Amino acid sequence: APPEGDPEALAQAALARQPDVAAAVARHRRSDAAVAIAHAQRVPNPNVTAGYKRTSGADTFVAGVNVALPLFDRNRGALMSAVAEQQATDLDAEALRARRKAEMVAILVAARE
Repeated sequence: APPEGDPEALAQAALARQPDVAAAVARHRRSDAAVAIAHAQRVPNPNVTAGYKRTSGADTFVAGVNVALPLFDRNRGALMSAVAEQQATDLDAEALRARRKAEMVAILVAARE
């Protein structure tokens, strides 16, 4: 016998257990992480260097900090690519959810009839 209840609510509840929907959600989370990484790479990382040398009885200590200034390269290309991928995976996941939900509602309605 088909399950009792509203077909829309039943389909929505079953949607989370669909493997292809779970894979689409995982792809969307991965694209969110890629956008976060692209944002983080816009800020340069400082490089710290230190050294000690003893030559002919003289002790020498050297320390330095190197920071690259991104005047022209602000990682814009990678960021735009990551945002585009994020939008594409979001649209794919929504389309897949809608398609799977419609299929499940149709199956439930057909089984009840």
